[in-house]
Amino acid sequence: MAKTLNSREARQNWRGVLDDAHLGEDTIIERNGKAIAVVIPWPDYWQIADELSAMRNRRKQEPEPPRA
Repeated sequence: MAKTLNSREARQNWRGVLDDAHLGEDTIIERNGKAIAVVIPWPDYWQIADELSAMRNRRKQEPEPPRA
């Protein structure tokens, strides 16, 4: 299970975040209580990079939902 850190904690513990990724652990980084990024192990990223790129391209092509 991924651990969650706020951005300040992630900065203060960056070496630990990288060590955890090296050991196969994911870390979710939040700002103001909202998840904004995930640090994942390199081999995991390498395996999903093409799929991630395709997903991002599809998202760019979708129209933006109307704002309330």
